[in-house]
Amino acid sequence: PKLFEDRRFARPTSAEDFAKNLLQGRYTGEKSELAREFLRQRLKKKIQDQAQALKRTVTKQATGFEEPAEADMSLAAKFYDKCNGDLAKLAAKMGVGVAALQASPPEDSADFARKLFRGQYEVEA
Repeated sequence: PKLFEDRRFARPTSAEDFAKNLLQGRYTGEKSELAREFLRQRLKKKIQDQAQALKRTVTKQATGFEEPAEADMSLAAKFYDKCNGDLAKLAAKMGVGVAALQASPPEDSADFARKLFRGQYEVEA
């Protein structure tokens, strides 16, 4: 039986030895403790078996900036055009200091959208 696989319990050498150990209470352990121990053993075995079935994989690393969707770029470009490229108007509507836009002024609406999505025009907190 599994009880004797546990090193805390000695395997009886005879029927008389078994009876003696039984009456001395050697085979009565804390049931919940034994159950937890057997559960740990079963889980360990299952984890080891499952670990052998796992396959190595390569994790894809983010490359940093990813281009925004074309619709987002178009919307930002239209916003620039609506303000006629006026940096003061853009800054006021975006909630950034005009200095942020002047530090890296956009050449056109496409350049504005690109710089906006790359985070060059930080919103002031």
